[in-house]
Amino acid sequence: MLKANTELYTQYDQDVWDRLKACPLPLYLYGTGDGADKILAVCRARGIRICGIFVSDEFYRGQTFQGFTCRTLSQLETTVGQFAVAVAFGSHLPQLKSRVLDIAARHPLFMPDVPVAGGPVFDRDFLSANRDRIEEARAIWADEDSQRVFDQIIDYKMTGSIEPLFACESDKEEVFSRLIPLGSGEDYIDLGAYNGDTIREFLSHVPGGPSSFSYHSICAFEPERHSFKKLSQYVETAGLHDVSLYFGGVGALTQDRYLNDNHGRGSHLAGNSFVSETGTEAAGRQPSAGLQASGRLTHFYRVDDLSLPCSYLKMDVEGAEAKALDGLKELLTRQQPKLNIAVYHKSGDLFTLPLKLKKWLPQYQFFLRRHPCFPCWEVNLYARPSF
Repeated sequence: MLKANTELYTQYDQDVWDRLKACPLPLYLYGTGDGADKILAVCRARGIRICGIFVSDEFYRGQTFQGFTCRTLSQLETTVGQFAVAVAFGSHLPQLKSRVLDIAARHPLFMPDVPVAGGPVFDRDFLSANRDRIEEARAIWADEDSQRVFDQIIDYKMTGSIEPLFACESDKEEVFSRLIPLGSGEDYIDLGAYNGDTIREFLSHVPGGPSSFSYHSICAFEPERHSFKKLSQYVETAGLHDVSLYFGGVGALTQDRYLNDNHGRGSHLAGNSFVSETGTEAAGRQPSAGLQASGRLTHFYRVDDLSLPCSYLKMDVEGAEAKALDGLKELLTRQQPKLNIAVYHKSGDLFTLPLKLKKWLPQYQFFLRRHPCFPCWEVNLYARPSF
């Protein structure tokens, strides 16, 4: 375990929102959608003036978004000249990363960080309020690469600069070859299995590769119905053995809750749950029409209640990671599996989730890596019992 640097996070006298407000050039948002909604909301709350919105040429249809008529980059460069850019969308595609870098070579460019699953933004006040826990979490990491990634992520969140964000990317080959190597006979639990992509990833890194099926069991959980259908089709088509599929989410309690169904990644809880104190749906109590329309009643599992074998656990549950961990503490402490946990959906996940796990699993080694995409997604904690 490496030492903390207690002076590292005292250097920021501005955050990205301060920088945007002080920018002397006209500021234009690049992109539309959920990310743009969130960034516009923060900008309006903080008095940051957005002059307009532009989209990539292939997405241009003369559309409007939040009262703005969208334009293209070439239209802006012809009519406006010099302006600053705030990127308001995300992607895993290398060609879009190249496009962002190309724009940054011609215009001042910011990439404000807004949490995927809601909650406070990572600004100066957030950093100040949580600095002790952030510094404590920094000392958890087992190698210098993890500390570097941790520092660069915080530098990006505070400044909105793409340089530290892109500098801390790495591919997953090192993860499965060195950090959490997989063996034959693994019992794999996949929390947030989506369409089967992470089962395919798992199979590609067990001894013998995907055609060997050299695992013992797979248990996969997915609450979004369209993704679950694709997951089921994949498992059947691939002819996998000893696979258990759970159509539902995971949490601290076994209960039914309303889930916003977004036809893919990003599904999240809708409003309050209608459950009794015992965790079952309250008899005779119905949700309001608005809440019922906004979500689908979905079963959530407390994993510890299922008594599943586990030697490797992956979790990416769209911001519900803390509650899900509470529901499998007994599994973690008793079986001590290798871990692959998403720590990017909420601003505090980067430090609160490692601290929670370190308290439960003091004998573990913890690593942090961020995989290629933008903005600050695909940040994962990897952990294993010390050799």
